[in-house]
Amino acid sequence: MGHACAYLTLDILRRIVEEYFHYDVIYQVNITDIDDKIILRARHNHLIQQYRDAKHPLEKVFADATAAVEATVQTLLKKAADLQQQTTLSGSAEEERKEQLNKQSGNWNSQNKHKRN
Repeated sequence: MGHACAYLTLDILRRIVEEYFHYDVIYQVNITDIDDKIILRARHNHLIQQYRDAKHPLEKVFADATAAVEATVQTLLKKAADLQQQTTLSGSAEEERKEQLNKQSGNWNSQNKHKRN
């Protein structure tokens, strides 16, 4: 059933409220179920088909494929560097937080030491 389940459920509820309880119901449905992934895949398929239909020479296909792989590698390297930087920053923040907690704990211990004796 997938996405249709939500629509069917609301339609059944609408019918119950209208027919059993005799309420007037205005039922509005916005259909925005077109996934960005579906659109992107269709665009990729269209572009690939256009590329195939152009019947480029093997050298051009190889050069284009090499450029695409290089662009992908650069994108992945940038994402990895950004992730590493975020991890380093969050690690530093974590260390600072631990130090602050240790100081607070030490202050609490020294303030409450005389109460124990």
